[in-house]
Amino acid sequence: MAMNYVRFKSVLGNMTTAAQKVYAAIPAFDSWTHDEINAELKRLGSHMDYKTMQGCINSLMGAGLVRELAGTGKRHRFSRMEVRGKPTKTLDEQETEAVTEPPKEEPMTTLVIATTKITETKNPVDLLGDLAVKARSISTQLLALANEIDPAAIAAQDYVEHSDKDTEKLRQLQSLLKGLV
Repeated sequence: MAMNYVRFKSVLGNMTTAAQKVYAAIPAFDSWTHDEINAELKRLGSHMDYKTMQGCINSLMGAGLVRELAGTGKRHRFSRMEVRGKPTKTLDEQETEAVTEPPKEEPMTTLVIATTKITETKNPVDLLGDLAVKARSISTQLLALANEIDPAAIAAQDYVEHSDKDTEKLRQLQSLLKGLV
């Protein structure tokens, strides 16, 4: 079963760097064992723990990027899933071309033709895929922001507790001074 290109880019982009490196080492039109994939990783300059590589392969299989093929005995073989509909140009590149084309005799007609080309090459499923990629990007940024807020909140709480202790010491000092007078 083939995977849509936009979905493929989205899923692979959300994988860890290690999983992306393992994916790059798995052949598209052949099937390899764990040992062959590990050797390819080393050839590519990515030295990785064997168990980590196996975990990455399991993650890639769970995401639908890699499939396990029947092997002999306990030797499992793995291959990439087929990706269909790989666009030659992104929507942004097509829009840039449409805008940067020099105006011809009828500029409005040129713009209409360029817009028509963009909508013809981009079907609604791909547009939804692009929106999903953008939404994931925004959610990743929000998660990073939330991760920055947590330590700041802890620091603020520590500051308040420290201030409360200082205030209590000041009150004790005031009561001592009042007792002396």
